[in-house]
Amino acid sequence: MAEKRRIFDNIRARYEQFERYVDERIIGNATVVRLMPVLRPLLIAFLSVPLITWLIPRCHRACLQSDAIYMQYFPQVLAAIELFLAFAILHSFILTFAIYNRLERRAFLAEHTVDFEPKTERRNLLFNRDMWIEIVILQLILLLHPVDWGFFAIFTFLPVGNAWHPLIRELFLLPITAAVTFWFSFRSRLSAHRVWIETPSRLNQKRIWQSMAIKKRRHYDLWHMLRRIFLHVLIYVISTKFMPFLMQVIYNFIIILCAVILNPWVWSIVAIWIFWIYFRAFWTRFSFLGKLRRECRKNAYEILELNGAYRAVLFDSLNYTLALKAHGKTYYCRFLSSIKRSNNIHIRADGTLARVFALRIPRLRYVNMYGAQGFGDANQERALELFSHASITDYTFKAEGNKILILNPAARRVYAEEANGKLASLDNGDRIGTYKIFTANAFLRALERDVADK
Repeated sequence: MAEKRRIFDNIRARYEQFERYVDERIIGNATVVRLMPVLRPLLIAFLSVPLITWLIPRCHRACLQSDAIYMQYFPQVLAAIELFLAFAILHSFILTFAIYNRLERRAFLAEHTVDFEPKTERRNLLFNRDMWIEIVILQLILLLHPVDWGFFAIFTFLPVGNAWHPLIRELFLLPITAAVTFWFSFRSRLSAHRVWIETPSRLNQKRIWQSMAIKKRRHYDLWHMLRRIFLHVLIYVISTKFMPFLMQVIYNFIIILCAVILNPWVWSIVAIWIFWIYFRAFWTRFSFLGKLRRECRKNAYEILELNGAYRAVLFDSLNYTLALKAHGKTYYCRFLSSIKRSNNIHIRADGTLARVFALRIPRLRYVNMYGAQGFGDANQERALELFSHASITDYTFKAEGNKILILNPAARRVYAEEANGKLASLDNGDRIGTYKIFTANAFLRALERDVADK
């Protein structure tokens, strides 16, 4: 075991020596530094163009040799596959070279140690000379590329272009590929900047005995870059083999989906489901107001104002909904509804509230076998989020008294969101700024015990 460890340490030492040589003598060479804006797009083209030239015909043959039904009716599908592969391969190498560009990374981190302003950085990138050199060189290479694979699939959707002179076809493609290449280069640099900023926090959780300098050097070394390139190539090689089967599955799914959508019974079920969701939301509000009036008669509370309680189920008001006097104290309450209980609510100290619709699937190791969890009691990491959309509302209002936010109907999960995006579960009676948070029934219980302001 000790002998194997010694051999491994010798290999690591030799590799570290090779890395230092590459870093100091090659990448750090003054001539290479000057030529890097030109060398980088040449390397990207050296890897991506031959791969596109080899894989696209391979995918083309695999699709034509398959028994896929869509090939008989929709030949444009094959052209879409070719375009997708060509642009995906180009984007993969542009992004890889953006992330592993040592010179740009060091210059960027010298100015931005913690974070960066995205708007400012986007403006700076528009005047980045190296990015424009990369775009121009890649366009020249694509313009001179002699093979009619990949990007030329555009002419499947424009059959008249097949009769054009090859030079006219190339010039027609130029603004399209230029726009796509610009977008890839621009977004890849922004993504690389984000990766460079966030990587140290992830590396801190691994091998805590190593210094951050060693971790960064090994994380961005030549081996990791080559491994990423190899994995991309392997994925694209495998995908060209299974692409016809995958497209057949998608085609069958679309056919089934169209058949389902055109069924009137499906629309009837959807209409009933939507009606039930809204009916349940209004019934929840109606039940709460009934309980509130009964509590007022029982305990001699006084409702000073009640404005648009039912309208607030659908539309967020700009002021408080309920003014209530109890135990000699005045409470100003705003109703905040969550028509779909599965939508999380994020409450921020800046006065905004986000209703987050998210499409999630449970992680298998976190599947709860003993029933649902309580209000705000779920761990955000227990589900894999596929898609999310947030609706933002300003929950603030002006009032001289105790300010209460009543969640009715309440979401299953309510969080306090910090400025850095970190979430913390909220419970009844928790405070955000000058506002206290309650569900409807919890507010009534707090009123009865005279603790709603404490």
